[in-house]
Amino acid sequence: MAYEGYLIKIKAVPGSELGDWDYVIPMGAIVYESYKATYSVLDEDAKRAGTGKLRRTTYPHKVGHCKFTFRQMDNTQLFGILELIQLHYVKKRQKKVKASIWIPEINGYVTDYFYIPDIEFTILRTEGNKVIYSATEMELIGY
Repeated sequence: MAYEGYLIKIKAVPGSELGDWDYVIPMGAIVYESYKATYSVLDEDAKRAGTGKLRRTTYPHKVGHCKFTFRQMDNTQLFGILELIQLHYVKKRQKKVKASIWIPEINGYVTDYFYIPDIEFTILRTEGNKVIYSATEMELIGY
């Protein structure tokens, strides 16, 4: 699948109140150099024989994972994006979303379910009634 102009698209969940509305994370919100994506092979069993030769059995399922940084933003901008992502949660308690992420290794997208680990926010400063956050890291880890 060719590049379609986005790195991450949070997919609408069938039957949700959002209908079929997908949310593309704005490219201008992401620090380009921070985007890292893998398409991981999962080991079922891996061990070295007495000769040192690796014997490895892998699962057929591969897992997408991406990590990126939002640029410095104020609270309105950052939480506007996060709120739209949260509206797409499949399971809120798990912070689970269905998403398509760009995987350079395959020069295409992987669409799967991902969870979003806890995000750490760092306040850079305040300006009047706005809070300015430093660049903020986010991950999507495939199931």
